[in-house]
Amino acid sequence: MATNRKIPMLALAAGLVALSLLSGRVQAQGTAGAPAGAPAAAPMGSFDAANIGVVDVPYLVQNSAAGKAARTQIEKLRAEYAKSLKSEESRMRKLNQDIVEQRATLSDQAYEKRVEDFRQKFAAYRRDAQTRQLKLEEASQGAARKIEAAVVQIVGDVAKQRKLEMVLSRQALIGGPEVADITQDVLARLNQRLPSVKVEVPK
Repeated sequence: MATNRKIPMLALAAGLVALSLLSGRVQAQGTAGAPAGAPAAAPMGSFDAANIGVVDVPYLVQNSAAGKAARTQIEKLRAEYAKSLKSEESRMRKLNQDIVEQRATLSDQAYEKRVEDFRQKFAAYRRDAQTRQLKLEEASQGAARKIEAAVVQIVGDVAKQRKLEMVLSRQALIGGPEVADITQDVLARLNQRLPSVKVEVPK
């Protein structure tokens, strides 16, 4: 690895964050202002490759003990929601079937009232299903944010110990010389510091 060569670090322009360790702080620097698909130079210019690290944050969220624990909770909640919605769906089918079967015995006014009542109940059922799905997604994202927050702190600790000037997201790199991958080091510390995370569903 060329440890003395100064290199311009490149990042994908859309949706990527560089974790710059400057003055003892971890600062998030986005590239949202650049055109989609166009590479952009790292905000701090050129760095010595020996002083740059990379970390795979999505890998850490998915494979950490906390990430796995969160995924287990989400899957349990999803199964509970599916069971509840299936029961409600069966009830909707039964109501609809009853209306069809009783049509001949109902007056036009009574039939229209039953149909309108069913429409309102079915609309409420669909809203409930959509709301539950949104809450589940929010709960999953909330758990991921907790893990990512811990990752940022640990990345700062590792970078200080290794005297790294910058730590980039692995997904942000395009070519260039080899740099230190601190993902496994961060993973080990993350599993100790945050062995689990509670998935909280919004009220």
